[in-house]
Amino acid sequence: MPRAVAASLALALIVGCVVSNPPAEVAIAPVPPSPWAEADQRAILAPEAEATSVRALAGYLTEGLPSEEEKIRAIYRWMTEHIRYDLNGFRTSDYGDLSPDGVLKSRSAVCEGYSGLFESLVKAAGFEVAVVSGFAKGLGFSAGDAVPAGFNHAWNAVKVKGDWKLLDCTWGAGALNEKGEYVRGFEPFYFFTPPEEFVYSHFPSDPKWQLLAEPLSRQAFEELPQVKPAFFLCGLRFLGTPQAHIRALGPLVSVPLMVPKDTSMVAKLLRGDYPAANGGARVLSGPEGDAVQILAPDPGTYTLRLFAAKGLAAAQVDWAADLRITVERGSGGKNFADFENQSKK
Repeated sequence: MPRAVAASLALALIVGCVVSNPPAEVAIAPVPPSPWAEADQRAILAPEAEATSVRALAGYLTEGLPSEEEKIRAIYRWMTEHIRYDLNGFRTSDYGDLSPDGVLKSRSAVCEGYSGLFESLVKAAGFEVAVVSGFAKGLGFSAGDAVPAGFNHAWNAVKVKGDWKLLDCTWGAGALNEKGEYVRGFEPFYFFTPPEEFVYSHFPSDPKWQLLAEPLSRQAFEELPQVKPAFFLCGLRFLGTPQAHIRALGPLVSVPLMVPKDTSMVAKLLRGDYPAANGGARVLSGPEGDAVQILAPDPGTYTLRLFAAKGLAAAQVDWAADLRITVERGSGGKNFADFENQSKK
């Protein structure tokens, strides 16, 4: 970031764990009714008697729904509600029967089972659908890691009204938390995700399934920061060319980004799995833009972790993004105030 811009930014709240944007009067708009309410309710409350076969379940979930989108949504929502992720199977490679009939019976699967059963249900409902294999920045992946050749994940693409849409039932059913524990919970972000957002985390083996006018190379995908649904849902945007791994002389590094005025954001600097001693991270906001600034206490590699939520002074923020930052020079253990005072001398 240019020195003039960095100098003009105003520090918000506290150092190390900072909420961006000062409090302001914000009109709270009424929450519109969900366009998926009927489809979701049908999926969640589907009787077991209707799930005796793929064809019977597809018919029950889609019958009478007025639009193609709602029919696909009902199938997606049933998958995320009624199939649990087999974390133990993933860790032991003992997956059991991952055929559509096998998953329908066991109600447990890894990505292959999720995407296969979804494909069968959607085909039974009369739609064109594909299983997409590729690499996803999921379990075991950290920001800045190299992306290996081959694939580690499977998801789906479905044609609706002549256009292909992307979705991921596996990630829609739950996710890992900061401790590496699987937490079951519906994530609507992975239903009909815009391709330009989906590609931050999913890299298909066949470039056509990026659904982008100009598909990314493997290297370009690798260089994208690791982002979570909260990043896009809160309207965050990196400014300039985003980088998964930032290398700098250090110890002070700024990452420019856009933070909407109705969004709370928190930044943490981690060394391994723990907050860095001294130094830290802070969110800066000013008339010329926003930035997250880190102060590395020692030379080495750190993780900059961003959290965000809609609403000012939100009571809870969600994990939004990770970046890897390597610095050649540390602050000598100084905090922001001491470092800035020394710089003025």
